[in-house]
Amino acid sequence: MILLSSPRYFALNEEEEVRVAVRNESDSPIQVYLKLSGSRTVPAFIEYNGTNIISAGEIRGGEQIERRIKVMIPYDFSGGRPSKPTGLSLRGNVEGKIVQQPLPVSVIPLPWARKLFGAFFTALAAVIAWIAKEWWDITKEASGKTK
Repeated sequence: MILLSSPRYFALNEEEEVRVAVRNESDSPIQVYLKLSGSRTVPAFIEYNGTNIISAGEIRGGEQIERRIKVMIPYDFSGGRPSKPTGLSLRGNVEGKIVQQPLPVSVIPLPWARKLFGAFFTALAAVIAWIAKEWWDITKEASGKTK
């Protein structure tokens, strides 16, 4: 059994993580060869220990392996902004059966979206804290004048 986990969207110019797990549900060992491949339309840097090969070898009966693969899709500064599926897919074979499973992941067409999102909410939290402090000071003054 092959399990895949990844974000629904990848932000451009940010390293994202895809998790792949292979579980051997039988009692006998199986041979596994899997790699994460990109498409020709959306360039991607795929790395797991310096290669895109996720697993090559044997998994004993009842065991599971898990790999975390880093994927980074660069921003195209020539004006092309991909907001389409990444074209990433898991390929290989498990115990002689060919595996070709696409990852249903799209690209957010905004570079550094995660960092910008974090900065926005940090600024928003600071503004909310400042408003709360001002409101506290005003209510404290108002309660002092009524006495």
